[in-house]
Amino acid sequence: MTGWRILPEIATGRRTGGLSLVMLVTERACLMQAANDPTDRTDLFSLCHWLRARGIDPA
Repeated sequence: MTGWRILPEIATGRRTGGLSLVMLVTERACLMQAANDPTDRTDLFSLCHWLRARGIDPA
């Protein structure tokens, strides 16, 4: 997941009072895990690492 795909979602969430950044990343990580796309492995690893550092287990 590259920045050009996630940044518009973050911006929309911030403007409309939508999901917090943690909830957005958690949702995205779950979707990426379910898709099981090999090209997303590095991004998924990074997102899960970020979530675990905040005490959230995305598994």
